[in-house]
Amino acid sequence: MPGKGSLKERINNGETVIGTYPGGGADRRRLEALLNHYPYDFFSIDSQHTPLDEVKLGELCQIAAELETPVQLRTRHPRLAYLIGSTLDLGLGGVEVPQIDTVATVREALDSFYYPPTGGQRGWGGIKYNVGFSGGDGQPHSRQTKADYAEYWAKTGVLMLQVESVETVVNASQLCLPGVDCISWGAHPDSNDLAFSRDV
Repeated sequence: MPGKGSLKERINNGETVIGTYPGGGADRRRLEALLNHYPYDFFSIDSQHTPLDEVKLGELCQIAAELETPVQLRTRHPRLAYLIGSTLDLGLGGVEVPQIDTVATVREALDSFYYPPTGGQRGWGGIKYNVGFSGGDGQPHSRQTKADYAEYWAKTGVLMLQVESVETVVNASQLCLPGVDCISWGAHPDSNDLAFSRDV
């Protein structure tokens, strides 16, 4: 919402942010209804356990941008971290990488998430870069350089890591490299020892 600062800034300031899952087939009416029910800070989409239609996701991101509420996507698999950049090019506000358990995967995610010279190796392109973006003043920039956009993205894009094992929880501090905005832990982790430890 205007005046609150970006989602990334709010997370890094330690504020509580709340998102919601609108459903894969959500349209403008659905997103507006959710925001009328509660002023959610972001919409969350899952591609790890549900089909991903990139055309529909791009359309959803555009509507969400008009509603000033970013879309976060949980990616398919940690081994696909190198694809984060092309997925973000659909207009997402950030990603959540599941089943993180190695520093090497975190570094790969960081390289694919950020642009040079702001700490990554992400390639150029995508919806936001091609049609313009809002800078720190909240106004669309009529002229932008790659450096402008890299700086904008470094200040607004949200990179989340999801930990799903006891070992990863214990070693989470080692995974929090510069550029990682937060660690998440799913409410129902069902493919790891955290879930099994609760079921026995």
